[in-house]
Amino acid sequence: MQLSIHRSDDLNNRELTIFRQGVGSAPNQVATYNDLPYLWQVISKGGAELATIAPPSVPASNWPLLEESFRSLLTALSDQLPAQLGSAGVGFNVTNRTDGDRVLAVLCNPHDELMALIDGTDSPDQWSPGHTEYEAAILSRGWHAEVPYRWWEATYPRGTEGATDLATLIVRELRHRGAQDPSDLDLSELTVDETLETGDIGANLGNLILPGLGVSSPSNPSPARANPSLDR
Repeated sequence: MQLSIHRSDDLNNRELTIFRQGVGSAPNQVATYNDLPYLWQVISKGGAELATIAPPSVPASNWPLLEESFRSLLTALSDQLPAQLGSAGVGFNVTNRTDGDRVLAVLCNPHDELMALIDGTDSPDQWSPGHTEYEAAILSRGWHAEVPYRWWEATYPRGTEGATDLATLIVRELRHRGAQDPSDLDLSELTVDETLETGDIGANLGNLILPGLGVSSPSNPSPARANPSLDR
């Protein structure tokens, strides 16, 4: 165990430099996402002014790195979220600009679940021609079931194995739906909320920041609710 003491401004500047340089093989970059100073952070409402100096999420330079970033982040949330925030759940949306801004939502909740949901509202409903073929195709790509409002979900247990499987599914789906590069994606609707015993969403707990995810995000995130039609 090692204790180190730093001036906060100096430490913040060093960490911001590491985040801005990104992950890759260049001499000034760290080699993996797990080498970043941290992968996620929650700024409580009482410290909301700190969000103005939050590190940015830099787009991954290729698909393998993007998949690694999802895997590392989901593994970290699996291990750290219950210990640090108890019953809180977090969520965020990945928007695919090459697919009409289609939303892929990612959730981690305290009920031992990692989950992704994909917007399928433009797909044929179950009474329309083509629904059987659409259903067979999306299931073959790894999605588990259709849920209300014609979204599709995939759910995995928290932990390394679930994080690995979900990261693979997310990147495969984004590429299938036309994204040519991780820079085609945007991060939005970052939420961290209390999860009630009933499973309902409780109070918002602050700003969620994901500098360890290789998807571009707003520089100054603000608390936001996930899609109200989706039940975390």
